[in-house]
Amino acid sequence: GQATVTTVNNGGIQNVNDGTAMGNTIAAGGTQNIGNAGHAIDSTIYGQQEVAAEGIITNTVVEGGLSYLHEGAQSTGNLTINNGGLLAVNATTVTDRTVDGVSIDSNSQMVVINQTGEEGFLTVGDMVNDGMVIINGFHSLNGESDTTRPFEDFVVVHADTLAGQGSILMHTDIGQQKGDLLSVGQLDAAAQQSLDVQNNAASDVTVNDRLTVVTTDSGGQAGQFVLSHAVEQGGYQFGLRQINEGKDWELYALDQNVPPSVDPGKPVGPNRPVLSSTADAAANSIVSTYLANFVDTQTLLHRMGELREGQHHVGLWGCAYGGKLDSFGNGLLSGFNMKYYSMQLGADYQVNLEHSRVYFGGTVSYLHGDQDFHKVANYLAKGEVQTLDRDGDGTLKNYNAYLYATYMTDQNFYVDTVLKYGHMRSKFGVKDSVGANVSGHSSLNLYGVSAEVGQRFYLEGDQNFYVTPQAQLTYTHFGSGTYKASNGLNVKVKSRDSWLGRVGAELGYQFKSENPVNVYARASYLKEFSNDGDFMLNHSRESYSMKGHWWQYEVGINAKIGQQHNVYFNVNYNKGQRFNQKQLNIGYRYEF
Repeated sequence: GQATVTTVNNGGIQNVNDGTAMGNTIAAGGTQNIGNAGHAIDSTIYGQQEVAAEGIITNTVVEGGLSYLHEGAQSTGNLTINNGGLLAVNATTVTDRTVDGVSIDSNSQMVVINQTGEEGFLTVGDMVNDGMVIINGFHSLNGESDTTRPFEDFVVVHADTLAGQGSILMHTDIGQQKGDLLSVGQLDAAAQQSLDVQNNAASDVTVNDRLTVVTTDSGGQAGQFVLSHAVEQGGYQFGLRQINEGKDWELYALDQNVPPSVDPGKPVGPNRPVLSSTADAAANSIVSTYLANFVDTQTLLHRMGELREGQHHVGLWGCAYGGKLDSFGNGLLSGFNMKYYSMQLGADYQVNLEHSRVYFGGTVSYLHGDQDFHKVANYLAKGEVQTLDRDGDGTLKNYNAYLYATYMTDQNFYVDTVLKYGHMRSKFGVKDSVGANVSGHSSLNLYGVSAEVGQRFYLEGDQNFYVTPQAQLTYTHFGSGTYKASNGLNVKVKSRDSWLGRVGAELGYQFKSENPVNVYARASYLKEFSNDGDFMLNHSRESYSMKGHWWQYEVGINAKIGQQHNVYFNVNYNKGQRFNQKQLNIGYRYEF
């Protein structure tokens, strides 16, 4: 049968099977179903149109409504999508043309759905896209959509011609060398399309991987396809460049320095790839575990001042400290700063020997650090990587237990040894290159041993000015751990060792009285001897380094109050290749 110049109002349904409908208007809330080789000509859709079972539509205008083509449906003539309208088209397993021509205005969308279970195809004649084309999206007739779900079967969209200034959303898995593809015969000279390639942090990508996302027969200018944001794949950020004599565009790993070669026969990865904000935060969290351990171990040594003045067998002591660390850019890493506070509680027992004494003790400590990541995301502007000014943060918790033994002679020579076991937990939260929130967490164990020797020399007998040369060596083994990010990226850090040496001297003045007071200044040179550490971005290996040297400066005061109480306060500052540190310490010791 035929239906000519008919209006289907709200709640109404028009079924066109084995017949023709001409000049029909489907009002908002109305539905037109076309199937069984039915044909609708010159329809205007404010409501919903579903075309299936080899149904055909010709010269259709979708005015804020929905047109859904599937199961062999076809559009001939012009298909115009206006005023927030939506065209949903199922991909097929063949390359036959589904849509003769489509024009999408700036407020409208076309969604290409792949339900084939394999690679899908959609062939279009002439396409004018001033809105958005979502390749490999999902759409249901109740209006739900999802463009971020994982995909295994991708879609090739071919357009004989492409014009307009719109955007195209695509999905890729560069690590598997698969992804959606836009194929164009003739690219209009005025066409400009923004590619919104979805991030895929779970991809097993390396910095040498590349993937073509646009091909053309005609070629075009470099700026006719641009990225709406840097593409995060695995732990790296990818950009877009023109290849094949200007005919195609591919995704490639961004370089912090010079872009790699575009010779397709000689793929060259970047020397310094740009990490994703997630990878950068996770790797900087790895560095923060080293710094937190350094802070905690160094602070423990300040108990030496109280032990010198001890006259009793049992000592109970505690200290609190806080400060700030500024970690510099480290190879691929952007750096961060961390404010922290901590508390240590300890007890020891003094054993007197002839002309000497030995202290045996134990300590527990807790450190809490709050990190601020400087670089959290990047985007592309005119082909250049720019830093996006968003905050990223992290938290580190460090739990430690120590055993120590300190030997001191009456001639002020000492040997101090420390055994340590620790457990660290860290988490972070950042925004990726499209502004989505990403979080991650990890934990690791560590153990270490430290030995320090020194000799105090008084310049006038056993009082007043003195100098104390010191040397220390600290070994720490950090266990492995994995940062599991909410976006699918796994950052695994391998176990690693640290060998840290320190030499220095303390210059002080001791006021002899019933309540002795000691003021001092200390300068030390420290050097980390360990090699680089490794971490894996999914399965792609990268490295970081804490190897380097720095200077440590400190001023402080120790005061004995009565026979059983001792208090101390000091300020120290570290300046070096890898980080700077500022810290305040206050402590108290009770003896009986």
